[in-house]
Amino acid sequence: MIKIGITGGIGCGKSEVCNILQREGIPIIHADKVAQLLINNKEKIKSKIIETFGEDAYLPNGEINRKKVAQIIFNDESAKEKINEIVHPHVLQYQEQTLDRLKNSGKFKIAGAEAALIYEAGSESQFDFVIVVSAEKETVIKRLTGRDGFDKDEILKRIASQMDLSKKVKRADYVIHNDGTIQDLEKEVGKLLAWLQEKADQL
Repeated sequence: MIKIGITGGIGCGKSEVCNILQREGIPIIHADKVAQLLINNKEKIKSKIIETFGEDAYLPNGEINRKKVAQIIFNDESAKEKINEIVHPHVLQYQEQTLDRLKNSGKFKIAGAEAALIYEAGSESQFDFVIVVSAEKETVIKRLTGRDGFDKDEILKRIASQMDLSKKVKRADYVIHNDGTIQDLEKEVGKLLAWLQEKADQL
């Protein structure tokens, strides 16, 4: 079984690529969802976050106070690094175990994980191939102002907080450029699937 990692910049369309792959029967682990699950349920992580960011990092119902933590992270680079240090090793462990379980089931030729920080975390060795989804800055700004109601300054700040997209593109095994319509993207993912099937057949 081939293990793929799907990454890229904010607003580039990673999730949409993963949705198309999942419709084709390829299981995809979503690192953000795994992180959210672990942050809300794993006591070891909870106590570390409270120790680092204070009691009000969690709501009375035991769930993370997303608004407060997001505010801290995007205004303080070191806070972002701290939360990644707390959560990311657990996400990587979960990811690795799940991919191994899928491989051992013998049911799948291809499985993958969607994660924004594959290169930043140095976790590309978990995968046989890393796919980067890329888009022009203007496209990203247009998408995020329309979709999430962010203003331009906030979007640029979020883009700047991530590894430069051109560096990810250079390191990728395969790049999907997503500046067009959803139909264009479906065609591009179709090409990716053909490439992956060819690689899987060589195993």
